[in-house]
Amino acid sequence: MKRVAAATVTPLVRFVEWMFGPLAQGIDLLLFLFAAAWGGLMIFRPKIFDVGTFVGMQWLPDFTWIAMFGVLTAWHAAGMFLGHRRALRYSACLFSAWIWITVSASFATIEITTGVLCYGIVGSFALCGALYLSGQPRKPV
Repeated sequence: MKRVAAATVTPLVRFVEWMFGPLAQGIDLLLFLFAAAWGGLMIFRPKIFDVGTFVGMQWLPDFTWIAMFGVLTAWHAAGMFLGHRRALRYSACLFSAWIWITVSASFATIEITTGVLCYGIVGSFALCGALYLSGQPRKPV
């Protein structure tokens, strides 16, 4: 019974340590999921982005938004697997902060909704993540 419990709990504990440990790779995981979900929705459900506050995002063509979310997804995926590459990770967070704050501001041009607040918070989280990651100690190569 102890082996089953250890086999079940140990991977969960390791995941939590990976996510919230000193390298904080959970930052990249969360921002990766947001970017991948948005990019996927823009590809497979484009009509969602033609109504409501999403109309505020039409100042850039859909292809540009999809490309930015694709790059951001790949960037954060690389950050998850290359946790010691500080410059890669905090530059991804800065780009992510810019995108999500831009999305929030784009929504605000149409109407102030919960999306303005939510994506502003995601952008602020990415900015705080960049600050945290940039302050990590440098490790010799």
